[in-house]
Amino acid sequence: MAIIRLIYAAFVVIAGIFVVMYVDSLALLLFIVTLALPLFLFLLLLLARVLTKITVEPPNALATKGQAVSMKIHLKNLSFIALPTLRATVTYYGAFSSEPEKTEISFPLHALTTQTSSFDIKSEHVGVVKVSINNIYMYDYFRLFRFKYKINQNYEITFLPEILPLTLDIRPNTLLGVDSDIFSKSKKGDDPSEVFAIRDYVGGDKLNRIHWKLSSKADNLMVKDYSLPINNSISIIPELASEKGENLLNDLDAVLETTINLSAFLCDAEIIHHICWYDPKGARFFDEEIKNTDDMFAALGLILAGGIDNQGGSLEFWKKDRPICSHVAYVTALQNASVLGDLGELSYATFYSVFKIGDELSGAEGTAGAIQFITVNPDNVSDSLAGITL
Repeated sequence: MAIIRLIYAAFVVIAGIFVVMYVDSLALLLFIVTLALPLFLFLLLLLARVLTKITVEPPNALATKGQAVSMKIHLKNLSFIALPTLRATVTYYGAFSSEPEKTEISFPLHALTTQTSSFDIKSEHVGVVKVSINNIYMYDYFRLFRFKYKINQNYEITFLPEILPLTLDIRPNTLLGVDSDIFSKSKKGDDPSEVFAIRDYVGGDKLNRIHWKLSSKADNLMVKDYSLPINNSISIIPELASEKGENLLNDLDAVLETTINLSAFLCDAEIIHHICWYDPKGARFFDEEIKNTDDMFAALGLILAGGIDNQGGSLEFWKKDRPICSHVAYVTALQNASVLGDLGELSYATFYSVFKIGDELSGAEGTAGAIQFITVNPDNVSDSLAGITL
């Protein structure tokens, strides 16, 4: 705007010189018009500002990483004045990054109309992105003046990891070692302590499952289906840390995607499990029981609201008061050789799966058979997890 005002001042000077050099009514008229133009533009802009209402429609609060979220600005102009440029500055914070990013969007204002301008917000990383729009500026035709329209709106958009269609195998002893009085409501099993359903006899059914008392009353053979016990014998421990500064967000994405996809698979299989992690921001250790996808997303929300560091601590805190479980899935981007010794000293009854993000964990060769190592490519988590056995 400063440059444009200097150019306008130069025009005024030139028009004044023209009047002095050429004593003519046309030159005088040109000089008067040049002087009056700013006032005319100011009044038009003021009228447009008074008769225009601007609102911002809140964007969707949830999206998948890489998905575009549309934010809409609604404008209602009751004046006959159309303006070429309205400009808004949008500030982004988030995805575990403390550095804000700013972007400017421009759009026109049409006369006597209601219009909507939209722009997309994307994040290539998992996390909570905070978006703020403070003011929208309205400019006259020559950009000599501007008026501020206060918005002062702040929003949060949570970008979630992509849930992958995983096909995993479950080790037989993963579901052993922990008694459970919780049974599946949708799948039958072989636990005779709880009846899942009673149905008509079908050829091939075991005779010891016939409900003789009910069959005599119904005058038809009735069979008992037993229930499938579900337990909390699996713990998933994500390490919210990375040693690589430039790859920090990519590593954390892979840690969270691996954690959530393992949990989602267990939820589909109706296997109750735990997600355990240390939050360095709140200096607190979480141990959340996951029974369904609602619990899983609630735990993810707590993770995303926390902090990160370059040292970790989830495994250390879990070791202090670890629950009885038959399988631990440890997800980390740290190249920490002491992990091998830590796992070797823990209970022999537990099987460990170490999901190492990026390079293979140094020293993993030749470790005991109770530990399996899976290297996860942060750029292709889906293929890295395909066909593994928990």
